[in-house]
Amino acid sequence: MPKANSKKSSPETINRRVNDCYTLLCQGLSTFEILLEGSERWGVCHRQVETYLARARKQLQKDCEITRQEFLAEAMGRLRTQEKAAARRGQHQVAVNSIRLQSELIGLTG
Repeated sequence: MPKANSKKSSPETINRRVNDCYTLLCQGLSTFEILLEGSERWGVCHRQVETYLARARKQLQKDCEITRQEFLAEAMGRLRTQEKAAARRGQHQVAVNSIRLQSELIGLTG
């Protein structure tokens, strides 16, 4: 474990580290893995990485507090983007599958 650095990090650096922890959480890394990664990457002690991780978890929780309608709108937008991209690439089955999923989401099919 690296020694604690007595120099205080800038707010920009802290935000970048919190965002990195957020990304690692979303990638499915365990707390232990994030502590190791953060300590090695930033040269800080595990306790400091725990602080970044706590802030990242709060942001993740906040991001998950959306309504059903908000989730539906986001999902439909992503599916439409995938549908258009697939059609441009000539991947017609992928485009059809996207349309099928959109129909399921809005209750046209079951």
